[in-house]
Amino acid sequence: MTTDNNRKKISFSFISIAVASVFLFNANVNIIDFVPDIIGYIIICAALRRLSDLNEDVALSAKFFRYMIISEACKVLSLLWLFGLESYDERNTGTLLFAFVFAVADALLLFNAFSKLFEGLISLGYAHDNTSVLGSKRVGGKSYTEKIRSSTLFFLLFKAAMSTLPEFSNLVAHDYDESSGLVDLYEYIGLMRAMSFVIVTVAGIVWVTKIFRYFARVNHDEAFKQSLKTTYERDVLPKGGIFVKRDSSTAFFLIGAASILMFDFRFEYVNILPDFFGAILFLIGIVFCTRHLTVKRKLVISASVAFFITSLLSFVVEVGFFSKYYYGSVYRDMEAYIYYVVMCVVSVIDTIAFGAVVASLIYCLRALIREHTGFVVGTNASGDIARIKATQRESQRKLVFLAVGGAFVIVTDVFHTFFAIQSGYAGAVSILGTLVFVISVIKVTQDILEEVKTKYMFD
Repeated sequence: MTTDNNRKKISFSFISIAVASVFLFNANVNIIDFVPDIIGYIIICAALRRLSDLNEDVALSAKFFRYMIISEACKVLSLLWLFGLESYDERNTGTLLFAFVFAVADALLLFNAFSKLFEGLISLGYAHDNTSVLGSKRVGGKSYTEKIRSSTLFFLLFKAAMSTLPEFSNLVAHDYDESSGLVDLYEYIGLMRAMSFVIVTVAGIVWVTKIFRYFARVNHDEAFKQSLKTTYERDVLPKGGIFVKRDSSTAFFLIGAASILMFDFRFEYVNILPDFFGAILFLIGIVFCTRHLTVKRKLVISASVAFFITSLLSFVVEVGFFSKYYYGSVYRDMEAYIYYVVMCVVSVIDTIAFGAVVASLIYCLRALIREHTGFVVGTNASGDIARIKATQRESQRKLVFLAVGGAFVIVTDVFHTFFAIQSGYAGAVSILGTLVFVISVIKVTQDILEEVKTKYMFD
């Protein structure tokens, strides 16, 4: 049973979703987002954590919003690729392609995400006393939720379409021919993008005003929130397995994303996707992973903090070196040589810190397997100690794959550090090592997550 202190912490802050909408209302220019939507999606996922435990539609909505976080991360990677294209025609065609693909993906994912969110709120409205979710200004008219759902879905589809529409002018771009009398629409791409941006921004301001008003109304509905809290305390809190599954799922999502951010994309020799971004996600992911484990929490968190510091320092030193020198300078200038040695030493220290993070991750996963896998809670299987131990040993063997993946990253990073100056393929070797690590992380964590879900399948 939960303590009174834990019960006091239960709250449902609907205003957080309204705050998240501030990051979503702005227009995109093709795939460039000046106010990062990913922050809004992260806030929404955090706001829906408890509501997801009360309603399946809301849980499904949160899942779609997590997909949107991945989609936004992919947009950043695609921008890095586009900026690396030297051909003007290839860059324009690539921009059209990515703008169209991401617009379609965003429209589909967000349509489902917000549809399920409002469907879930309507279901909760029928199950709990409220004056906001099912309320309406007119008797027999649409409820506040139905109205904001219609407005939201229209705006999201409109925004996706308008961000892509100007890019289609690239399809009719052609060389100037005075005799043809044709107008090259792509010459006006800047104007069309600006017009699209203004139109969507105006529509977005109208939408964000409505959604702020709606969630503020729900947030002030104390009867509704109190009813949700009572149900949560009665039906959810006693089931500890729910929180183990949810925190493990969140941790593995963050750790998987962190491993992907370990890829090095270099422009003018500098990694434009610094490892300290991944270090932050590793830190947050391990915090979630250790919430239900009896491990030396401070030790494993310290490893992630150390990796963040060393990766940040490594990036600063690398930028400093390549802003003044290039690899050829090392053979001609003693100052450049000393700076290069410092850069290599810092890079090796950063790699060692990464190894410590991998070791701490394996340590946590071993504890998770030992404490939260092996049998289904609520059955008599817990008495079969021998079978449980055998199953857990089999699961722990999978961690060897993760250790090998981490070792690949360490070896290939050290190789790149000392041989990039001589070998042009050192960068490709580093990417290959990271790819092995990413595959191992995703494979191992997902297998363990399935075992955790199996243990708590009745919660």
